[in-house]
Amino acid sequence: MHLDEEVYVFMSIYYFMPIGIYRVFKHGAGVEQELSVKEKELEKFKKGITINYESSAIKRRFVEKEIDLWGLPIENSINLGKVYAFTVIEVFDMVEVDGVTWFYVSRPNFAEPVNYKGWIKEEDTVPYTADKVKLVKRPVHVKANTPLYYCDSISDIDKTEPQKYDYQIHCSISEIKDGYALIDLGGSSYWVKERAVIYPEVD
Repeated sequence: MHLDEEVYVFMSIYYFMPIGIYRVFKHGAGVEQELSVKEKELEKFKKGITINYESSAIKRRFVEKEIDLWGLPIENSINLGKVYAFTVIEVFDMVEVDGVTWFYVSRPNFAEPVNYKGWIKEEDTVPYTADKVKLVKRPVHVKANTPLYYCDSISDIDKTEPQKYDYQIHCSISEIKDGYALIDLGGSSYWVKERAVIYPEVD
């Protein structure tokens, strides 16, 4: 092994773990130490896992604090990204692994359909109930033909020419103020009447 070159560690994990690549860019003696750490991290996957699937009528859960989305129902497996605070997630499966309950979920996706499905622990979520609805930041919809105001503050709405779309808009909320919601849409923010916002239904 040449220590001055990139080192690729390929892993194939028992039970539906895709082949991943660890790329180590450090040089010199530090490379061997880095590899040793990675090898220890991979040891737990070589043993395989037992996944017990459980019947569940749960369709949605609410995430109150930012959490990680994992590629396997194992903490610190493969990190697929974040599930942001005040998000409603769709639940497809519920399993138990080593005494821990996990949900296979999809998080809101507003761009390319990449890494938007994965595993989160039940304990990192709460039931999505009626008292949680107005706390939701994502995902939400805005009714078709709702005036959208592209301006910095509510005080500028009266002098801003509104935009409209003839279909429901899939978006997220960043702020609620004085009966208006500031929505994030395609990298831009717009003010809309809060009453035009459609929140996810409660099961």
